[in-house]
Amino acid sequence: MLRSKTTSGSFIQLAVLGLSPAVSYRVSNRTVKMIRLFLYGVLGLVPIIYAASIENAVIGQPTISCGSSYISVVMEAQNPFRGSFYVKGFFHDSACRIHGTRSTTVTIDVPLNSTCGVRRRRTANPRGIVLETTVVVMFHPIFMTRVDRAYHVQCNYMETSKEVSRMLNVSTHSPTELPSGTADVDDQQLPNCKYEVLSMDREGSPVKFAIVGDAVYHKWSCESDPRNQYCMRVHSCAVDDGQGLRQELLDQDGCTLDPFLMGNLDYPDDLTAGQKAHVFKFADRPTIFFSCIIRLEFKDDVGCKAYDDILLEEEGQRNPRGNLRRFRDVRQATHVAFDMDVAAQSFDVMEVPQYGMRGYGNANFEVSKVLLKLLEF
Repeated sequence: MLRSKTTSGSFIQLAVLGLSPAVSYRVSNRTVKMIRLFLYGVLGLVPIIYAASIENAVIGQPTISCGSSYISVVMEAQNPFRGSFYVKGFFHDSACRIHGTRSTTVTIDVPLNSTCGVRRRRTANPRGIVLETTVVVMFHPIFMTRVDRAYHVQCNYMETSKEVSRMLNVSTHSPTELPSGTADVDDQQLPNCKYEVLSMDREGSPVKFAIVGDAVYHKWSCESDPRNQYCMRVHSCAVDDGQGLRQELLDQDGCTLDPFLMGNLDYPDDLTAGQKAHVFKFADRPTIFFSCIIRLEFKDDVGCKAYDDILLEEEGQRNPRGNLRRFRDVRQATHVAFDMDVAAQSFDVMEVPQYGMRGYGNANFEVSKVLLKLLEF
């Protein structure tokens, strides 16, 4: 919305993206005319931009190769590719981005070091390390459009040096989490464990998008046959932005480090844990990643209850955490324990709504603020 007076001391009122109240600036008549011409020029380009559709798409599914230094992803396009092929969150890093050269075959080599944020986690069944990342195919040189695709790429490196890989299914902009590939191993079959962030409560669906403050439920679960063979304990949980910023949530004993972000976990049974929380995010980072370690131990006559009793000791005890550590040390000395890395699905978080501001001042300064708003629009 643009409104102006024709008398001296005119003002311009700009409403951007439906924000209310609108932003008002006091400017001269000449400035109003200049801004009108600028608006007509910008808005006149909109039909041209949207009238032409991008006639290109990915053929089939990209192929991946899991190497010792790089993960290579090869994409075939229907027509010559003029856009960008990059690691999500690292578009502005030239080491993590490939520009189209008008070829229909495009390859990106993602380094396995920390340059492009490749994530690592250990697996116990089968034993090895999983490396994963998300790559984005953007057909327009500058903007993301509806024809773009995002792929979640995962490589499994086994202890036996047998290398297998599995490319996950594609969805528009938001990659879908699917089970990873498996391999034949001689190790005893351990429980299959997973970590999910669910909408609202334990019966909710996995979160794909969220707004800061949304209610979610963090759930950890393991499937074992027979089910009464193991005890489970979640510990060493952290959240990161995929680009180096990291915050610890639970310590090595499974106790909360910041109750505002995540409280102590509830254990409905021996192989399930959960806790309600609210969505938060790192400043100016769109995606959030949660990871934890699950410790599995064989049950004995004591079972898991003694462990829980120590966690729930009254505050009157001198050192309940010290008791917990001693119990853990004794238990580990006589029982086989396995640590298993688990990671929840990543999801994008939108920030809280923005509100307009009203201000008056020097004309040239105010015009700069108006033009800044126009560029944001």
